[in-house]
Amino acid sequence: MRLTFTILILLLSFQNLFSQADSAFIVLDFGDHVDTIGKYKIPYSKTYYYKADLTPWATLKDSGSYNGQNEKIGFWREYPIDTTVLNSNTNIRTRTSLSEIYKPKIVKLEGKYLNGEKEGIWKKYSANIRTRPFFWSLETTTEYKDNMKNGEKIDFDPFSKDTTMIIIYKNDEPIKQIK
Repeated sequence: MRLTFTILILLLSFQNLFSQADSAFIVLDFGDHVDTIGKYKIPYSKTYYYKADLTPWATLKDSGSYNGQNEKIGFWREYPIDTTVLNSNTNIRTRTSLSEIYKPKIVKLEGKYLNGEKEGIWKKYSANIRTRPFFWSLETTTEYKDNMKNGEKIDFDPFSKDTTMIIIYKNDEPIKQIK
């Protein structure tokens, strides 16, 4: 009994040591992980959900073409699960009961791939309701070259469509903020 208890304590200690990760994901109630576009260091020990409501993605399917090397090419429309809200302070859950349902933001990405790499202007839209028909608002346009942000990333106000911020990127690194 003592040995079992000691092993359990050691396992919990190791879990806490490695509780931060480089990319965010949702753990559903049946144990499956859902890949997301949010990439933040999140203390998973403080983010608890019973399950994720992924019902909108039942009808939202990525579309585009592949080349002979199974790389994405041409125009694509993608619907990733956006978990950037998981990084916000208002989202951190401190109780251990898995009682809340996470409702990810519905996002649409549109742009072109060249041999599996993002190229040119990519647009990011968000839906303001979680049921069909979706009403999409343009959030951001970002210039890509060789799968890296190169050029302007422009953020828009979803209601007025005014530009709220412009950042210039070079090789995925922000080098200048214009607005």
